[in-house]
Amino acid sequence: MTHLHQHNTALSRSQAFLGLIGITILNAIVLSVHLFSHHTLHSVDGMYHIRYAWLYRQKGLFTDFPWMQFSIAKDTWADHHFLYHLLLMPFAGGDLLFGMKLSAVFFGTIALSACVLYLIAHRVRFAWVYGIVLLLASDFFLFRISMPRSISLSLIFLLLALWCLERKHHRLLFGVAFAYIWTYQTAIALVPMAMVAVAWGRWQEGVWEWRPLLYTTGGIFFGLALHPFAPDTFSFFAFHFSSAFPSQHLADIPLIPEWRGTTLALLWQRNYPAFLLGLVLPLVLLSQRKHWPRDIGVLLVGALALWAVSLRAERMLEYGVAFAVLLGARLFDATVVQRWNAESLPFLASKAKARIVVLCLGLLCLSFLWFGVKKHQDLHRYAFEIRSDIAQDASRWLKANTPAGAIVYHTDWAGFSYLFFHNTHNHYIAGLSPLFLAGWKPRLFQDYQTINQGRSHDPARWIRTLFRARYVVLFAAAGDAPLAQQLSLDPLVKEVYADSNTKIFEISTPTSHPTLPHKPAPR
Repeated sequence: MTHLHQHNTALSRSQAFLGLIGITILNAIVLSVHLFSHHTLHSVDGMYHIRYAWLYRQKGLFTDFPWMQFSIAKDTWADHHFLYHLLLMPFAGGDLLFGMKLSAVFFGTIALSACVLYLIAHRVRFAWVYGIVLLLASDFFLFRISMPRSISLSLIFLLLALWCLERKHHRLLFGVAFAYIWTYQTAIALVPMAMVAVAWGRWQEGVWEWRPLLYTTGGIFFGLALHPFAPDTFSFFAFHFSSAFPSQHLADIPLIPEWRGTTLALLWQRNYPAFLLGLVLPLVLLSQRKHWPRDIGVLLVGALALWAVSLRAERMLEYGVAFAVLLGARLFDATVVQRWNAESLPFLASKAKARIVVLCLGLLCLSFLWFGVKKHQDLHRYAFEIRSDIAQDASRWLKANTPAGAIVYHTDWAGFSYLFFHNTHNHYIAGLSPLFLAGWKPRLFQDYQTINQGRSHDPARWIRTLFRARYVVLFAAAGDAPLAQQLSLDPLVKEVYADSNTKIFEISTPTSHPTLPHKPAPR
């Protein structure tokens, strides 16, 4: 009997291993098809990240960032994606666009497969099936996880931390928190996860076990303290955290799409399989909670919290969808699959009822497949709309005709990534987020917005006075026509370059002080 049990265990492990290999290959194929069948991109930030990794290859480690002259980077800079940029370096040689897409496939594949490995580690039956469901669960999730950004690597760390909390690997948890904060500041999410683990342990076992919280906070603290960019890591982290709650008087800050909220109706429409598994299924199985896994607390609370927060910021679904599918998989496996017999589930005693249940599950899987295929088609057709080359020729002109380090004025925070990707010869205003300038000097940001929107009486002189920029790059797609018209009529300004996407203006030194609609604050 023991030999038979060992044989069955070995067989199940081999099947799980083969399933993991199969789903990993499928993940890589799906991501490759989306990314490599387009000449365009679906992430502006990816251009920044790959160029940053390229700079590490060329210059070695550097702790300043002069390419954003009017942002928090001017006073305080910490590469909060440091570990990600190090891991990105092998992809930053040769064709950077190809390397950027390859890195997205590589890290995205690992993240998606890590979800399946997590289920295998919990001995969930047919874990590979849930891997397929994850691919079909949400267009938004696949859109985000396939980006050449640190999102996929962040999900891997979250899964590692989740495993450590569930299995009480506290020392390993310290290392995960340490490495995570070197990768992405979302590592702060480990603190509430650890708090849930403490509270859940108290409820389940009647004992306060504080080590999860101590090791997590310790790992994050020492990760910041021993970071190559320390001690600026602490102030930069504080700025980043506080900038998520901008001051009310900065009402004209452009809202980045990923930080927009959504509704329950849209959550259902765009994430139907994940919504069903992570939110509806736990309610349906609530009466069977005595059969739920005892360590499900962190995953349960985490999934519910992420979906709740996504109503305020949709980007939280990049983790919420994965948590929802994993939660549904573990609950369904524990309460249904492992108890699939007439003794445990009396309604299966009738063959007719059992067939109805199987038919319903089959129809449910078909609905997942139909939903997922449609969402993949939409993603493939409409998501990849970013042209990386729109600033390429303008950047060549700037490199050939301007001094090294000359400041180039641009109106769009997203435009920084285009310019930085093609040209590290020049320096720029700000980028990555409008809050990098708005949170650093709010009044200067208001002046910046006044100029960009064409509401300044003398934009060229203010650009030279406030931003020390002699060259202005305007993008056709950024709605810069009002400012472009003002500059074209200014005798101090000369248009020195133009193509279908960009214009470059050169400003002569002003001889008098300009006026804005309001009096600027002292600088």
